[in-house]
Amino acid sequence: MVSVALVASLAGCSDTTGQARDLAREACTAPAPSAPNFDPDEADPGLLRGLASSARTRADVSARAAELDERWAVLSEAANLLSAAAERILEVRLDGGVVAEELPPEVWDQIKYASDAFGVECRGAVD
Repeated sequence: MVSVALVASLAGCSDTTGQARDLAREACTAPAPSAPNFDPDEADPGLLRGLASSARTRADVSARAAELDERWAVLSEAANLLSAAAERILEVRLDGGVVAEELPPEVWDQIKYASDAFGVECRGAVD
């Protein structure tokens, strides 16, 4: 009787793990606008809106993956930071501010680290 319950719980765990990986893959492959040579102070507000929307989608989906499997927690944290940064850049620009003045180098360092972490975690989701 115990072995049947154990097998059933492991099967459910495997299914949850697979669902989490599928969500992580979805977060990693969510479409985003192309932004070569990105300059946040020169970028079109429409592009910034698209980037913020895509970042929010990635954050939401990766959060669902992390809820199902803690293995995706770093992906979710990185996506959340990137989403917050994209929203802040959009906000600064819409308020007529200068992004370079509003986001100090330390913030850009954190954005770079989060972007790198997101990419590394996506390798595990997409491979």
